[in-house]
Amino acid sequence: MKIILKALRIFAIVVVSIVLLNIIIFITLSIPFVQNKAKDFALSKVKPLIKTEATLGNINLQLLNSVRLRDLYVEDQSQDTLLHVGRLDVKFNPLGLLNNKLQFYAINLEDFTANIYKETPDTTFNFQFIIDAFASEDTITKEPNPNPMVIRFDNVNLKNGIAHYNILSEPTTPGVFNASHINVYDLNARIKASSIDIDKLDATIKKLSLKERTGVTLHHIRSSRVTSEDGRLSANKLDIKVNDTEIDAADIVYCINTQKFAINLKSNNIDPADIALFSTGFEHLDKPIKINGNFEGELPQADISELIVEYGTSTKIDMVGHIEDFTKYDNADVSIDLKELRTTQADLDAFMKIGGAETVLPDQVKALGDLNLKLVAKGTLKRLSINGLFKSEPGSIRIEGIGGIPTPFTDFTFDGRVVTDNLKAAMILGEELGLDSVSADINAKVKQMKDKPISVIADGTISSLTYKKHNYSNINFVGSYANSDIVADINTDTPTDKFDLHAEMLNAEGMDITVNGTIDRLVLEPFYSPEEWANASITARIDGEFSGNTIDDLVGTLVLDSTSLVEESFIFNPGAIYLQSEVEDGEKTIRMYSNFLEAEIKGDYYFTTIAQEMKQVLQPHLPTLLEEELGEIDYKNDFQFLFTIKNTEDLSHAFSLPFFNIEPGTITGKVNMPERQSSINLAVPRLMFGANDVRQTKMNLLATQTQGVDLDVVTYLVQEDGYINAKLDTKVYQDTVNNSIFFDMNNDVVVSTGELRASIGFDKDEELNLATNILIHPTTLRFNKKDINVMESSIIYASDSIKVNNFGIRHDGKQQFGIDGIASKNVEDSVRVFFDGAELANILTAFNVENIYGTIDGSMMVRRVLDNPVVHTDHFNILDIRTDKDTIGTLHVEALYNPDDDGLRLDVYINKEGVRHTGITGYVPTGGEKDIDLAVIIEQFPLRWVQPFAIETFSKMEGTMSTNIDIGGKTSAPIIEGWLGVNEGLLKVDFTNVEYRISDTIRVNRDNVGFENLVILDNNNNSAKIGLVVNHSDNFGRLDYKAKITLDDFLLLNNPTRTDLMAHGVLKL
Repeated sequence: MKIILKALRIFAIVVVSIVLLNIIIFITLSIPFVQNKAKDFALSKVKPLIKTEATLGNINLQLLNSVRLRDLYVEDQSQDTLLHVGRLDVKFNPLGLLNNKLQFYAINLEDFTANIYKETPDTTFNFQFIIDAFASEDTITKEPNPNPMVIRFDNVNLKNGIAHYNILSEPTTPGVFNASHINVYDLNARIKASSIDIDKLDATIKKLSLKERTGVTLHHIRSSRVTSEDGRLSANKLDIKVNDTEIDAADIVYCINTQKFAINLKSNNIDPADIALFSTGFEHLDKPIKINGNFEGELPQADISELIVEYGTSTKIDMVGHIEDFTKYDNADVSIDLKELRTTQADLDAFMKIGGAETVLPDQVKALGDLNLKLVAKGTLKRLSINGLFKSEPGSIRIEGIGGIPTPFTDFTFDGRVVTDNLKAAMILGEELGLDSVSADINAKVKQMKDKPISVIADGTISSLTYKKHNYSNINFVGSYANSDIVADINTDTPTDKFDLHAEMLNAEGMDITVNGTIDRLVLEPFYSPEEWANASITARIDGEFSGNTIDDLVGTLVLDSTSLVEESFIFNPGAIYLQSEVEDGEKTIRMYSNFLEAEIKGDYYFTTIAQEMKQVLQPHLPTLLEEELGEIDYKNDFQFLFTIKNTEDLSHAFSLPFFNIEPGTITGKVNMPERQSSINLAVPRLMFGANDVRQTKMNLLATQTQGVDLDVVTYLVQEDGYINAKLDTKVYQDTVNNSIFFDMNNDVVVSTGELRASIGFDKDEELNLATNILIHPTTLRFNKKDINVMESSIIYASDSIKVNNFGIRHDGKQQFGIDGIASKNVEDSVRVFFDGAELANILTAFNVENIYGTIDGSMMVRRVLDNPVVHTDHFNILDIRTDKDTIGTLHVEALYNPDDDGLRLDVYINKEGVRHTGITGYVPTGGEKDIDLAVIIEQFPLRWVQPFAIETFSKMEGTMSTNIDIGGKTSAPIIEGWLGVNEGLLKVDFTNVEYRISDTIRVNRDNVGFENLVILDNNNNSAKIGLVVNHSDNFGRLDYKAKITLDDFLLLNNPTRTDLMAHGVLKL
């Protein structure tokens, strides 16, 4: 018993001693003197190790399980602040160390600043010296401890922290997040980590928030428990909110050992402005982004079981996919199911501008409108089976085949089928090209390899297409493009077109061009279609072969034969056309032979540069019009040419040309660019312009760099009643074109001779717009035995106006006609045209009208000439109008513009002996929405007064004409109502020598114009009864008519003696 009591007494003493020892230690360490000694002791041991400044404001140890530090400061080796801690409180369980456990009940870190940087990306951080100071010097590798210490953090709190991270050599980007320059403030966090062992991890981020100087605000990162077991990391939830962007992740799994992973990612609001803080390319996007994705796999294998990305409501991507090994992507199995990709042009433009704000979508892409794509692809990226449907506003394109991407971003292959159905190609390529409505089934092989040109082999059928409104169908083709070589075969056989053509362009050693085949029928309307042609087509055989390095030295032949041009009204067979290019004894020659033209060009010609060389030869004389080339010009064209123009009557008739050559004419010339000169000489003995017979036309043109341009033209026009002889002399020198035209006219209407001279100068205004100044030199013309003086005047053409100064004609010492003023779109500018005793007969003879006399007086003012002209007259009259037999009277023209009415008051009438018997009166609006109000009244107007104006058609006109017509409605859609009558009319057609007598009335209503049972009598009193009513709507936009003609032995032709005419004889129906 005593032994037990003694043992208890000893145990009590030990316990009390231990308690007293703790109390003594606590009291001792609570003494400021002792704390300072402990602080100084610690610093004395640390500072020699780190070899830099370190200070500690206060240290407080409590009951061996709590440490409090205040104002901890550590400098880096550059004497800059590395770390400053305002407050650090650590509470831990010291007894756990006995069981190899370190448990921190709480760590509170407040008011701290960390400044971390390194000079360049390859150098060490500024805290490396601390790591080195405490690094072990023992280089012997130790076996890992089988029972490592377990470290546990029950509660870690960070408050009001500041952190700086910089790589000093990297550039800064103000306002944009920069991973090389991160400046964080207001850093706060609450974290719990029951275990930080990666194999037994158990941690929870209750909240982490911070702000960054560029505007990034991390409102929170929150996670559920992040745990690991046997290297398998998992978390049920992770929430992140940055600025206005929220991202939620769930079911997160990652296995360290196997690299299996899984994650569900979702966000209903990703703000592009937040992305723009990290990449400025997104700053123009203005719609929220949504994402919903499910990813899993075992790296490097990955599966996308769901991925939906939306940009606003207008763009959406919905896809699933799989890749076996993204590290071996070219040989890995890949599958992509793009269920939907839809977007608009506005969104597509916005996405393209992510790469650069200056990026502009091509017009062809814009024309596609809203886009929709569905695509399924399986295989490896080297051999990928593709099946897709691309939909756009112009139409759809289906793609089916094998594609491949052997090397990313450089190589591409495709072997498959491309199908279009009524693709509106005009929307993509533009209306001006004329191609539209393409339906095609094409097999194509395409290969694009790095540093090599693309190669294409294709064949198929274009079942239908429209080219310039002509429909083509069943066009078969085979073609290839490889190494810049082009080979193609194309054929069709349809009721409208039939051809079989082969073409090659090989570029292995220069250019080798071959074209041959047969055109049995080709409708010409899409290629060449004059208004006079109807249903024109061509037949031909083509056989051509050329070779050379460039177009300037091609040699070979082209034969175009069996050619026939067929139209409803003619068949034109031009015969064979031969074109030959060769080199003989080092001299190049081009020859052409045909029934209508022979040509030869011989010498050193370079068609690709001749325009540039000629431009620079002329540039010193026309510097305003022709800009000087900045680079050096190689003047190398040195050749001569000869063209012989044969009879072209059939050719001109077929192509509706206004002229045709009768006798062979020649064009010769020489281009000598080394000497900076060229010449052209033309001689055409006889040329027909309609009914005009032009004889002995000659032209000589000489252009040199020193003397400018000298052009001389002489020609002689033969008329039935006379001739016109003309000569033109033009010189171009020092930015001026001087023209002199001499003429000699002699016919039944006009006998005139004289010379007109004008100079044309060029200039540019402040905005570099071209201005042309025409100076008309004074001269005297002899006109029908009278001297007509042309006054000195000028006409200045500017970009927005035409200014006429003092243009006029004088006769007998008086200016009888003049024009002066400014023509523009401004209402303030006007042009005045005035007459003072001008003889009407002199003016009308210029239009081959004779036997009408009178005197013109007065003036008219035209404002806003170039845009809705407004006319105002001032005593404008044609006095004493008369013919050889009658006095017509005086024509009065009164036109007055009234700004208040926004229109023109018009009164035009003929007064004879004080009686007003013909007139047009009323109102014509010049703008706005007002209606026209015009009345046209003609009473018993003799037709013989009109006959001088129609003498070439009617050799005799008698009777009278009367009318009463009212015109109303808008200027864009006038309403016309009234009647027009002919009383005892007699018309004799000069060509047919038949007289017709008419007395009837034509009714004009707002919806129709016409007459019924109009009776026309011929020379023999036989009749033709004609009924014609034209109904119209939409202001004559839509017409339909009814016509009825009854002929009773009616005389149509009565000129049997006129054998000089194409049609002569007697014809009755």
